[in-house]
Amino acid sequence: IILIELNNQLLEDQQDNKDEIQFAVKIEMSFEDRDGRWYEHSQKVVLKCEEDTKEDQDYFDNVQIRKAILIHRYIKIIKQRIEDDPKISDSNSIESTKWKSKLKKFIEYFKYEMIECDDIKLKNELTVLQK
Repeated sequence: IILIELNNQLLEDQQDNKDEIQFAVKIEMSFEDRDGRWYEHSQKVVLKCEEDTKEDQDYFDNVQIRKAILIHRYIKIIKQRIEDDPKISDSNSIESTKWKSKLKKFIEYFKYEMIECDDIKLKNELTVLQK
């Protein structure tokens, strides 16, 4: 699975009918192989969302995508925590308090998504978050 995080400004909102919203995204890829040959490809991809999806609500086409996004967010928060470690070494600091609150919210989100993904193996990652 390749996970691409989209910026809302890159999306062209196109509503074809009252029940469905389409977002058109142009994806460009270029790379050089080990023999020095250069390849380029671009393609326009249309993503469809149902109208009843709330703006701040995530949409997942299937459980595998949902789990991939959960793992991506888990890795992102762990990396942020490691980067901010020097700032939060004092447990009474404002930064430390902010992190405790952020982590508490993320743990609740993680528990919910673990149930939605029906994957008990994610409990190992949850244990890491709760330390």
